[in-house]
Amino acid sequence: MLAAFLSGLERFEVKDISAPKCGPDEVVVRVMACAVCGTDLRIFLHGHRKVKLPWIIGHEVAGEIFEVGSNVRNRFPHIKEGLRVQVVPGISCGRCDECLRGLVCSNMRAIGYDYPGGFEQLLLVPSDAVATNLLPIPDGVSFVEASLAEPISCVLNGQKIIGGIGLGDTVVIIGVGPMGIVHGKLARLQGAYRLILVDISDARLDLAKKFFGTDEVFYINSSKEDEVEAVMDVTSGRGAEKVIVACSSASAQERALSMVRAYGKILYFGGLPPQVPAINFNSNVLHYKSASVYGTFGSTVLQQKESLELIARGFAKGLITHEFSLNEIEEAFRTAIEGNALKVVIKPWGDGS
Repeated sequence: MLAAFLSGLERFEVKDISAPKCGPDEVVVRVMACAVCGTDLRIFLHGHRKVKLPWIIGHEVAGEIFEVGSNVRNRFPHIKEGLRVQVVPGISCGRCDECLRGLVCSNMRAIGYDYPGGFEQLLLVPSDAVATNLLPIPDGVSFVEASLAEPISCVLNGQKIIGGIGLGDTVVIIGVGPMGIVHGKLARLQGAYRLILVDISDARLDLAKKFFGTDEVFYINSSKEDEVEAVMDVTSGRGAEKVIVACSSASAQERALSMVRAYGKILYFGGLPPQVPAINFNSNVLHYKSASVYGTFGSTVLQQKESLELIARGFAKGLITHEFSLNEIEEAFRTAIEGNALKVVIKPWGDGS
């Protein structure tokens, strides 16, 4: 089978390797689609403390069951060859306080980090993930669409952490890449009255216009105008109820403090590169505004199930702009980095089955 190894920074090597052996408590999934995540891009460019190269990354996986271990077949008769599944990458311990509270596990291990990831043709699903992490794909949902369940679920988790979006809220989204678009779509579903979308790229802002139009949606290129002044102008000096930073930018996280209104909430959705992990934080802004800042990472199995249900109702329409074969993976990553794409998806078996 073919597998794409990240062999060094900004370098993939596609190899023909032996297929994984399926143990009695394991499952092998034929990977039909694996989407490229912003975290994958950061690993590609900067590395990751949990990823020792060469390694197979990729965690936004959809495919079909290829092989089922004997014990799995006996214990879980619904898991059978040919079943179309989305693979939840995060494997929870089930014992920590966070797991018991229905939150993202503090001891989570993950496909693409602790286990080989989805940029390969056949993926071995560890035994402790078989019972909970294989979600059936609804009828009518393609593999490519289903690969977006994990990133959409991260947006669900983030907006849950800030208490959801209220009816009539003004929501600022800084960073209008694929996750910024998903944040905007979900905010609209929850009743946001006004969206203010901020980015440094006219191309990305133009892509966003195809989703949101211009009815109470404002587009700000922060490389051409002061985004704080623009937000304050749109909101008559009050600021926004919710400010979501959906990009890996320290300056964006800092500027968000000046955009939030009294008693508003800020969500730091994108992590920062390890070279610049800290920001200048004016805590007096939060103190005198009685505002709050939240961080978010990952999602739960239940939220990924909810994502699949959203996708089945058309939520992912238009989010996938580029598809590549496994042999084209470096081109795929370059396309995602250039910023003119939304979701980029790798199809390890090409268009055939």
